[in-house]
Amino acid sequence: MHRKQTGCLMFQGTGSDVGKSVITAAFLRALKLDGISAAPFKAQNMALNSAVTPSLHEIGRAQAFQAEAAGLPPQVEMNPILLKPTGDQSSQLVVMGKPVGLYTAREYYAEKKKLLPRVIAAYEKLKEAYGVIVIEGAGSPAEINLKDDFSNMGIAGAIKAPVVIVGDIDRGGVFAWMKGTFDLLEKAEKELVKGFLINKFRGDVSLLMPGIEMFTNMVNRPILGILPYLKQMYADAEDSMNISSIVSSSFARHSEELISIKIVQFPRISNFTDFAPLTFEEDVHVSLATRPEELQGADVVILPGSKNSIADCRFLLDNRFQEAIAEHINRGGVLIGVCGGFQMLGVAIHDPEGVETSAGETIRAFGYLAMETSLIQEKQLKLTTLTTAETEVFSAGIKVSGYEIHMGKSRRVTASHEAEKGLSIPLFQEEGADDTLSALVSEDGKVFGTYLHDCFADDNFRNGFLSKLRKEKGLHRQKGYSFRERKEKELNRLGVWFKENSAYEQLKEILFSQML
Repeated sequence: MHRKQTGCLMFQGTGSDVGKSVITAAFLRALKLDGISAAPFKAQNMALNSAVTPSLHEIGRAQAFQAEAAGLPPQVEMNPILLKPTGDQSSQLVVMGKPVGLYTAREYYAEKKKLLPRVIAAYEKLKEAYGVIVIEGAGSPAEINLKDDFSNMGIAGAIKAPVVIVGDIDRGGVFAWMKGTFDLLEKAEKELVKGFLINKFRGDVSLLMPGIEMFTNMVNRPILGILPYLKQMYADAEDSMNISSIVSSSFARHSEELISIKIVQFPRISNFTDFAPLTFEEDVHVSLATRPEELQGADVVILPGSKNSIADCRFLLDNRFQEAIAEHINRGGVLIGVCGGFQMLGVAIHDPEGVETSAGETIRAFGYLAMETSLIQEKQLKLTTLTTAETEVFSAGIKVSGYEIHMGKSRRVTASHEAEKGLSIPLFQEEGADDTLSALVSEDGKVFGTYLHDCFADDNFRNGFLSKLRKEKGLHRQKGYSFRERKEKELNRLGVWFKENSAYEQLKEILFSQML
């Protein structure tokens, strides 16, 4: 009888944003290229970038990307605890894919011990299904005031997972950072550490070798790879610390002859990876706007998702984005809102249940679409395929797939409001008897919004949208590309990058050294 292959390995980091998420995905894809099936796992994630699983549960976007790297459908056990910051002092706590409430940091840490059994149960379920598990830590394992945290050594110790610590040399001081991290670990924790990876290296490796020799003599652990800085390599970013990664591939293409798309970066931006497919278009330049004057010269302005649409809408209004967007519209520019950004395009956002603000608060929004939104406690999670209606933007009958994840319902407003704001019509052929909306578009096609995440990853939707812009700018029609095929190619490049620059065979030995 054939025995299932078993093993586990955990990537921890010297801090946040050192590349743990990408390295985990890269190792998973490298294993897949070798015919080894493995699943990702992250006990706790703090991120505003999230995805919906086929079972309609919410997990971190990074774990969905890692599942894709592994060739697996995402499932809730891959990320049992998700924290989504709503402000400086509180986060929405999502347990096993469902929100359970808003927690301050103090409240959450008081609750964490109760969550450990659910985390272990999720891991055990993955282990039973797949056998081989690649685990990602969170932040740093050496935070001495958080030693009971199950994000790093807590979970590694509980399941006896071997650990590789990742350091970011691009920030400087990588040896001090790795040595300091190792020194702050307890004796039992140090025994779990099997080696280190140096990430984001630029330059001559030979110049680094004396430091590596001294470091390995100090800690008696090997350096298991020196990973070069990734340039123009696609990977779904975990949170807003990595937001520039979605536009890096278009930095080199900046010309008045291109379609200029500006994404407004407000404080609680979420799911900005929605727009990554646009960066691969040869005649499109995508950039971020943090100030209203940066919207000058844009063909398209996008208001992306938000974890707190009322607070972010207020931020835009207080910082004179309303005037800049009005000028953009008057110049004939296109305005798009997705999810929270869609809500901001309506007449008002109401919060009768106190989801984001004090109960009963309402904010007057931008008013470009004849709709209003009421926030509700029950999160809306959908995987869906919709069909476009005949509008100035799209021809009828284009099928568009994506997902919805939001805390509000939007409805058309009264005829008097509609007359004031101009006619707004459904972007999709809506189903259902009620008047809730997935998307609206202005009669002239210059403003549209939707709850549908990942719509630009749909080739038909993206090409239909860009074709109209190209025609208006007098650009030649570009040869279309398949985003799914491009993403798969990028994942293979990621796996090869990891295999060629790490002690890959040694890492596999460590992976299979622990019998689960």
